[in-house]
Amino acid sequence: MQQNENFTEQEFDRFLSLCLAGKDRENSQNWVQYLLDQLTSFLGAQKSVIIYGNNRLQILFESGKCDTNLNTVQIYKTAIDRCSQRDDGIIIEYQSDTNLQKLNMGASEIAILCVPISNELAPNVFVQIIKPITAGRFINHEIALVKRIGRIMAPLLIKKSIEINAKNAASTTTLERKLRDQFDFQFIIGHNKKIIELLDLITKVTDVDVPVLIEGESGTGKELVARAIHLNSRRKNNPLVSINCGAIPENLVESEFFGHEKGSFTGAVAKKIGKFEYANKGTLFLDELSSLSLSMQVKLLRVLQWNEFTSVGCISPKKVNVRVVAASNEKLSELVEQKRIRADLYYRLNVLRLELPPLRERKDDIPVLSNYLIEQTCSKMGLEKVSLSPKAMDGLMSYDFPGNVRELENILQRAIILCEGSEIDYAHLPFEVKKNGKASLKVNGDKSTFKTAKSQVVEEFEKQYIKKMLVENRGIVLKAAKKSGMYEANFRAKMKKYEIVVDEVISDYYANR
Repeated sequence: MQQNENFTEQEFDRFLSLCLAGKDRENSQNWVQYLLDQLTSFLGAQKSVIIYGNNRLQILFESGKCDTNLNTVQIYKTAIDRCSQRDDGIIIEYQSDTNLQKLNMGASEIAILCVPISNELAPNVFVQIIKPITAGRFINHEIALVKRIGRIMAPLLIKKSIEINAKNAASTTTLERKLRDQFDFQFIIGHNKKIIELLDLITKVTDVDVPVLIEGESGTGKELVARAIHLNSRRKNNPLVSINCGAIPENLVESEFFGHEKGSFTGAVAKKIGKFEYANKGTLFLDELSSLSLSMQVKLLRVLQWNEFTSVGCISPKKVNVRVVAASNEKLSELVEQKRIRADLYYRLNVLRLELPPLRERKDDIPVLSNYLIEQTCSKMGLEKVSLSPKAMDGLMSYDFPGNVRELENILQRAIILCEGSEIDYAHLPFEVKKNGKASLKVNGDKSTFKTAKSQVVEEFEKQYIKKMLVENRGIVLKAAKKSGMYEANFRAKMKKYEIVVDEVISDYYANR
């Protein structure tokens, strides 16, 4: 391809014409392969790949001879990492002084053009075009071309994405069954991939006697995870003691942690055993660790380092064998920078860290969580179990739950109390949940005037007609305008009004064939 300094609409039209002039593909998968082959040839490249770049790379499509040896994969990963950091396309050139293998291209210098496919239907998918520098360098304007072709490819990758997700789901189901059969996870409800990954991590930390740090938003179930760690460890027959650090008055924290001797301070009318001593040979769960004062953090650090503490009013230290599991709804690393958490305490606690996903990132677990919570609540209240109506479930699924699972539990408890029959309906949900669906409900109930209704019908017709003309004329705007009997300027004005993008129209057409 001739190296132009400007990416133009004509250049894109030329590429699209070459593709659409080819033989019709039988299905979308063949069409993606055909597009990739044409793009490789159009850019004068030697090989190209479409890669699913999550934790491990999966090559979805390839054009030319594409290697998957360790060095090659590292080159692909480097490009993806740099792409992800910028959230934009990049060009990377590997010179002869690098130690990486040159993709078996017989060249001492190679260039890679990497572009993310920005579409929710194909997340973490990247197009990489590779060629020897001797064949010509990539230019920045070619990134724009690959981006537009990437947007065409995105909807066509639906089938491939479904296959990947189904494969991952199958392996996740097998893993979950194995984990739940071998370990006690009865209190952690959900089948979401992030939850299964969390369960897998828990099994790896249960019998390693080092501190565990659990981070997650309020209401995500940090104490349940701490309980799961304890119940699956060698310490399960010994006490699990919980302390909410934020609920103890500051002047009583030391006494609560380490106990005190009789008469050690005003009001100390009897000797008291502290939580650390109660938890000896077991597990101590410190919730809301970020609320501890700096002076108390020093004393906690000593226990973690030397396994000993001194009660208030006592001279001699006491030895203790306790595993500490700490939790915070704030990122401790950020609190270290703010001088609210001591760095040495953070590094002592952050040996094994578990991060709990918020409910909005695992919405597929809302049905199973709701069913479990309704069953538990009805049992406690001595009521017959109720169910959720489809509309109520839609309302819950559309809500982001800033209070996470705890908020879901409170919402369902309230709904059960308000529910007079055997089914929780949409009307039983609180206002903050229902207001999410307000806009869509308003559209359904809109009493438009004749003029407004007519205008909406005309606009919808114009949108569909313009899209039809673009499809019939292979995405070439000038031809589509002529076929419709409109001036090109007017046709483009309509496209701008309705936010119609050529490559999106073409990709939607082939995705839905």
